[in-house]
Amino acid sequence: MRRQRPRVQRLATATREASNEPQRDTTLARLLQIAFAQSAHAGLNLNACALASDADQRVSRRAEMADAARQTWPDPDAGSGERCRHLGLANGAGHAPLALATVAAAAAHSAQTQQATFAVSVSDAWERGALLVIAPTLL
Repeated sequence: MRRQRPRVQRLATATREASNEPQRDTTLARLLQIAFAQSAHAGLNLNACALASDADQRVSRRAEMADAARQTWPDPDAGSGERCRHLGLANGAGHAPLALATVAAAAAHSAQTQQATFAVSVSDAWERGALLVIAPTLL
């Protein structure tokens, strides 16, 4: 019997808002909502999703990811901090290979935990991307 693999859903992309107040940037939170809506699977619950990103060690990237998680999962009891894993390299840029590794990590996490997992790329200075990886048992 052939092992079923997690399914990668459509990519949602956007350009980050140019703002002097990065904490007010809603680009990533909107992308997570769009990626979730594009999956069109009635049984999925946004609060049950995990997140993998290519955010590196820069404070700006980590703050952007934390803010998006707070906007997406505002309930402090939902554990938005525990649901997020960041793969970025310290003081380095991985660009496309790191973004692909993020998708692979999200797929591995989804398969292992049977939990839908977002893959989010913030390695570019302005462009952002998010997609949802869904374990076959959730389809």
